[in-house]
Amino acid sequence: IILTLTTVQKMMLSKKHRYLVVEALAQETGAQLIGEIRLRLLEAVGEFGLGRANPQLRFFDKDAKLAVVRVQRPAAKVFADATTLKVLKTTGSVRTARPQALKLLRERRTEASGASEDSLRRMQN
Repeated sequence: IILTLTTVQKMMLSKKHRYLVVEALAQETGAQLIGEIRLRLLEAVGEFGLGRANPQLRFFDKDAKLAVVRVQRPAAKVFADATTLKVLKTTGSVRTARPQALKLLRERRTEASGASEDSLRRMQN
C-alpha cells in the first residue's frame, strides 16, 4: 500500500502565516520591539500560545516607526488585541506586505529611509 497525503493533510502540515505591518511608537531597536511583542503575547496567551504565534520581526525602521512582523495565521487576531501596537495592514504573504510597507515608508520619508527601502525590497519569507 502506497501512502499519500490528501489535500487536507497537506494543509494541516503546512504552516500559514500573516504579515502584519505595524506602527512601532516607542521602540528604539528591533530587539526591543520583538521583546515587547513576545512579552505582551506571553501575558495574553501564555507560553504555549506564544510558541504557537511564533512572532518574527521581518523589517524595522525606527525613523519611520514602521515594522513588519510575521505570525502564525491563528495568532493574527490575538496579536492585535494583546499588543499595544497599531496594526496598519494585515497580509498573507511578503509579496503583498512589501508594497504596503513601502507606501507607508515613502509617506513617512526621512533622509535615512533610502537604505530602509532597499532592505524592505530584499525582505523574504
